Amino acid sequence: MRDPLTEPTAKTKVNQVPLTPEAAAFYRRLAQKRRQIETLLDKNDVRGAERAAEEALRMTGGRTDLVAHDLAPVYLRAGKYEKAASLFGFRASPGNLNLDAAIAFVMTGRLEEARRSYREAHLLAYHPEFEPYLPGSSNARAVEATVFLGRGLVDYDHRKNASALWALEHAVGLIPRNPLALCYYGLALARQGREREARRYFEAAARLDNGTIGRRARAALSGQGRPQKR
Repeated sequence: MRDPLTEPTAKTKVNQVPLTPEAAAFYRRLAQKRRQIETLLDKNDVRGAERAAEEALRMTGGRTDLVAHDLAPVYLRAGKYEKAASLFGFRASPGNLNLDAAIAFVMTGRLEEARRSYREAHLLAYHPEFEPYLPGSSNARAVEATVFLGRGLVDYDHRKNASALWALEHAVGLIPRNPLALCYYGLALARQGREREARRYFEAAARLDNGTIGRRARAALSGQGRPQKR
């Protein structure tokens, strides 16, 4: 039986072997399934996303290497941290920003693997002004707070609102006096139209900080710099 994932065509190109029609059709179906997973997660339908993720895994014949980055956020949101960690094994390498792997590892007690899965410098690539507010990596609680905060910030920037709320809520639970976590949790709430809840977090961030994040929180309280509702 032919395998559309591995069978080459007779025609070749420089530095590239084109896909067979069967393989091309397979990857189109897989891309559709990935979009479905993202849509369901963004609607906070974690159970539906989990079903779609398992369908994607069956489509590949159990090839987790093809769908690890689709399955991981689903398992994390479902609280299935061991299952998420099993997707990564020990493949996390220094310098890679893989927050899903870091969350899975820290939540299953594998602190060193979590530390190897991300670098604060990567989190700060687009927001160097956040550096004074990161919790660091001195202990398991700090790493957990940092990776959940990082996940929330990245997802907020990419308008993955349900995921941002999930991660930032977890971060605020760990570091309830961190202005960055408080402010961005407020921004994520405001984007969802939850203005009254958001205001509490802006007020807390503004009280705690007179720097960049405090100013951002005060601007949000005055109606400036508020995110558009989705």
